[in-house]
Amino acid sequence: MEKELYIPLIVPESKVKMNKTAKIAFTVLSLTMIAGYGYLLFYDISNIVFFILWTIYGISAMFSIYKQKSIVQILGDAYVKINENEIIYKPKIFKKETKISWKDIKAVLAKPGYLLVERKNDEAFKIPYNNLEYSEVQNLKETLGKLLKKKDIEYK
Repeated sequence: MEKELYIPLIVPESKVKMNKTAKIAFTVLSLTMIAGYGYLLFYDISNIVFFILWTIYGISAMFSIYKQKSIVQILGDAYVKINENEIIYKPKIFKKETKISWKDIKAVLAKPGYLLVERKNDEAFKIPYNNLEYSEVQNLKETLGKLLKKKDIEYK
């Protein structure tokens, strides 16, 4: 395996297409929300917190529409990286990544929609692949199968 295999655990928003009318409507709505709270801000300074939050929301909404990337993906990512030495697992955006050496893995089980990785200390974790394209799933299984055979780890 010459490179690292990357499995995103968050469905990339670039796979979700939005038509032009929806983009325009959502942009107008976002700008209206920002302008509305901006107008209220001039009459009552206590609304500044709401204005700031609404502005951040409006800008992030417009950014997500035009760049096809959500504010969540900007703050962090959830993924699995597989290389010759270890599996790097980050299940949620705000959780720390976990590195698991191949010598600590007992078996990998292929299940519908996910891989179950069993560790030697009887802990297990899932690597979901249901958000991947069919060809990516095939590549994952093939690459992982070769690597596990090379490392002499059970693969079912």
